[in-house]
Amino acid sequence: MKPLILVVDDDEDDLWLLQKAMLQIGGICQIHPFTDAASLLRYMDGSDSLPNLILIDFHQPRMNGLELTEALRAKSALETVPLAWMSSEIDPSWETYCQKLNVAWCWIKPNDYTAWQNFARTVCGLLVKSGFEMNNRLD
Repeated sequence: MKPLILVVDDDEDDLWLLQKAMLQIGGICQIHPFTDAASLLRYMDGSDSLPNLILIDFHQPRMNGLELTEALRAKSALETVPLAWMSSEIDPSWETYCQKLNVAWCWIKPNDYTAWQNFARTVCGLLVKSGFEMNNRLD
C-alpha cells in the first residue's frame, strides 16, 4: 500500500498543485487533503488507521499549525505520527517548537509547479527511504 499523507492547507490551489504533482511523479504516495484543521481532527477521530505523515500549512485561519500540532500530539495514538510544517516563510523561532513537539520537517512552500513536483519527490522519497510502516492501525 502507498504511504498516506494527510495535508492541511486552506489554499485549495496549493492542495490541487500538490495532488497533481504527486500524480505526475508516479503516484508514489496517496494524498488526503483537508482545507482546515477541524476537518482533519474529525477525520482522525473517526479513523482506525494512522497516516504515514501529516503535512500542515502553518498559517491557517482559526487554528494555526502550532495549535493543530499541539492538538494532534495530545492524542496518544498520534504521538509518533511524523508531522511536517510548510509555509511561505520559515520563522527561526519554530525550531524550538519543532523540537518540543517532535515535528520532523519544516519546508518552504513551493512557488511554481516544477517546485511542487520537486517537493512531492522529496516528501515521498523521505517516506520511502525511511521505511515508514504502511497501513498503520490504531489500537
